[in-house]
Amino acid sequence: MPKRKITVPITGKVLKWAREQLNLSLQDLAYKLKVAPEEIERWEREEAFPSLTQLRNLAQILKKPTAFFLLPEPPKSKPLPTDFRTPPQVIRRGEFSPETLHSIRLAQDLQEIAVELLKDLGGSPLALPQTTFEQDPEEVAQRERKRLGVSIEEQIKLKDFGEALRYWRELLEKQGIIIFQLSLEEKECRGFALWNELAPLIVVSNKDVEQARIFTIFHEYAHLLLRESAICNLEEEFDIPDLEEMRETGEKERWASRFAAAFLVPSEDLICFLKTEFGWKGEQREWKIEQIQKIQSRYKVSRKATILRLIEIKAASWELYKRFARESQVAPEEERPREEKKIKIPLVKRKLSERGYRFCDLVFEAYERGIIEYRDLLNILDLKSSYITKLKEEIRMRKTRK
Repeated sequence: MPKRKITVPITGKVLKWAREQLNLSLQDLAYKLKVAPEEIERWEREEAFPSLTQLRNLAQILKKPTAFFLLPEPPKSKPLPTDFRTPPQVIRRGEFSPETLHSIRLAQDLQEIAVELLKDLGGSPLALPQTTFEQDPEEVAQRERKRLGVSIEEQIKLKDFGEALRYWRELLEKQGIIIFQLSLEEKECRGFALWNELAPLIVVSNKDVEQARIFTIFHEYAHLLLRESAICNLEEEFDIPDLEEMRETGEKERWASRFAAAFLVPSEDLICFLKTEFGWKGEQREWKIEQIQKIQSRYKVSRKATILRLIEIKAASWELYKRFARESQVAPEEERPREEKKIKIPLVKRKLSERGYRFCDLVFEAYERGIIEYRDLLNILDLKSSYITKLKEEIRMRKTRK
């Protein structure tokens, strides 16, 4: 007698909701699951059900626990942040790949958890200044450097881009801002900001090189100062200064990037450096790649930030930006991820890199004060119990170093 296939009576509308949350068509999901699209359609109508193995595969593809598909109703969808991306990368605004959508949804879910934990811990809204689009981004940037206690002497002592990324991330995390490094589809999205007065959050792509991530962090920080949730690609908003299409979006993106560049490369020090190092006398000139790299090395910033600052102080024209943009398409330099040999990073360090010390420490504090249980701790951090002691030790060592 043939063995009867064991099926699991999942909720069809929950399956459909999970599929649509990742922008997957019936055909997309069927291909990944190696079944006919009609089969998934029958599951969503509850005319048939998946086997236990198929359910486990579904859970893995749709990035949900298996028990999720047994819920009687799908959860309420959270609206996506405002889409500030600009053409030509964006074919249709508001649409994303499953990879990017998963990271956006994950960040939204974890921010919601952080907000609830902070409320239970008696947290107060962050004392983060609010600015407006009408204010000069140069002035706002210098005001923020002063407020955060950033000195140019300390900045130029940073030995490389990796140390600079850790320094800037830690500086903002100390202010209460959560910073994640998640997987975002290349060229689709470089980062996004999620505003909340208790737990403002920044996400940058873990596929970008370090200097590009630094620029993205402060571009998204500008959106938080504007009290905006925003998704950005930081690609084309500068190529044509008088961009007509999507004018308001383009202007806001330019404001955020001008802020980021001004914060990372203060004009007073830059002008002094150009005069001393290159004999600059206030004129517009053609800058050589070696000179651009020397400026980058001083401030530990991306090529984009460097060129934007040269344009801002009228040491270069927009032709310089366009020239380097064209050259980077032919011979990608530092703005695109490098193809490097994959190095295996220990899971605990990978988790801290992904979710940051601020978020992980908050979850531990909630557990130690009895607000959440141990199983909640494991679920929120997405770790097995064997890694918890090591993670806690890493956080303790970071606090000791401070």
